[in-house]
Amino acid sequence: MKISNILIRDLKVLLSDKKTLATILLMPIILTSILSFALSGVFGDDPQIPSFQVSVVKNYESMTAEMALDDALNGNLFGDFLPDETLETLKSNASQTDIEAIFFNDFLGHEDIKAMMTYSIDTMDQAKQKLKDNETSAIIVLPENFLKASYTNMFTTYHSGLEIEVIRNPERSITPSIAVSIVEGYLDRMAATNIRKNIAIETYIGQVGSEQNQDGLDQTIQNSIETTMNANLQVSFDDETAKGQDLVTSKSYYSVSMLTLFLLFSAGRGSYMLLEEKREFTYQRMLTAGVTKWKILAGKFFVIFCIVIIQLTTLILFSTFVLGVSWGPVGQLILVSAFTAFGVAGLGSLLGVITFVSEKTRVAGLFESVIFQVMGLIGGAYIPVEVLPDEIQLLSKIPINGLALKAFLGVMTGSSLNDLTEYVILLLANGLIFGGIAIYLMGRKGENKHVSSDQAQVVGA
Repeated sequence: MKISNILIRDLKVLLSDKKTLATILLMPIILTSILSFALSGVFGDDPQIPSFQVSVVKNYESMTAEMALDDALNGNLFGDFLPDETLETLKSNASQTDIEAIFFNDFLGHEDIKAMMTYSIDTMDQAKQKLKDNETSAIIVLPENFLKASYTNMFTTYHSGLEIEVIRNPERSITPSIAVSIVEGYLDRMAATNIRKNIAIETYIGQVGSEQNQDGLDQTIQNSIETTMNANLQVSFDDETAKGQDLVTSKSYYSVSMLTLFLLFSAGRGSYMLLEEKREFTYQRMLTAGVTKWKILAGKFFVIFCIVIIQLTTLILFSTFVLGVSWGPVGQLILVSAFTAFGVAGLGSLLGVITFVSEKTRVAGLFESVIFQVMGLIGGAYIPVEVLPDEIQLLSKIPINGLALKAFLGVMTGSSLNDLTEYVILLLANGLIFGGIAIYLMGRKGENKHVSSDQAQVVGA
């Protein structure tokens, strides 16, 4: 008997089992639909936001306001137009405006922002390591021209482009988007300051002959800065994400989380097959027919692999066409699905051998009723990992469903193939390790015990 024959036979048996189909297909569809709508508030307009930390990287060198304005006004029409006395007064007042203090103290240090987002100033290497270790939600990169562009835009008519980069943590779905919104809020306030300043300058230029206007220009600009930056800060969040990233909605998240949770139950269903065949003498007949136990074990591995692929395909199609979920690039989705199926098949094979060796179905039942539930909690199946305690977040990469969840969310949010490599490798490692242990345990099962008093003993299995 070939492995393909074992595969086809077992697939027919499993797919004809209504209990199995209800467990691996119907239940995740029902729970996904319920949780997507019932817990939409977690991802909606008024979410319960956990406190989180970001890393701020300063890529600029220190520069005084006078230095920045000298560079900006040198050869600038605005600089040539203003009297020297007014320019000096403008520079003097500018020196009293500390851009770093505005950004770090007045803005990031605002009580409403500090209540949920704290920051640390790190080098790029330190920030990337924190991102890799899942210790930070995002990296805020202040560019080389941060100070010069800020002073120039605030105090002159010359516009200097200022872009603050935000690098998101792909393992977190909510807090990186909040960090982006906060940075955008700062840039919006800077833009409002520029508008007020330009109005003041245009008024001055239109009435250049008025000594009162000339003397008050610098103070008007200073007042516009203080008015804008000291205005009551109201923190609100839009459904926006960093450039190149897509928003994870409740439907998206729970489509992935329920899918990855019930993949475990596919492994659990497959764990009964070997022992059932032994109790029904199918296993012994195959050995008598010359089929090695390695072929039988390989057949079970590929059965579980195929069941997982069927499950993935069904639930992805359901969430796409019924719930309107976008799963991301097809190529990456197929890649992650294949390695996820490989990892789950390895786990199912191991559970099958453990059940076979122990000759107790309650071992598989223990996994389904208790252990899989714990793995689901740790892996973020019920609640997003980032809102759980830090200790649980550290454990989220251990269960295979947690790895699969992060990988699928990465595909959804537009992560690059390089960003997904770690998860793909870990899924592959899970399949190899679980499969390797299954082979080792099966190899040590040199002699089968009696299943019951009236069953024959097979030696050399």
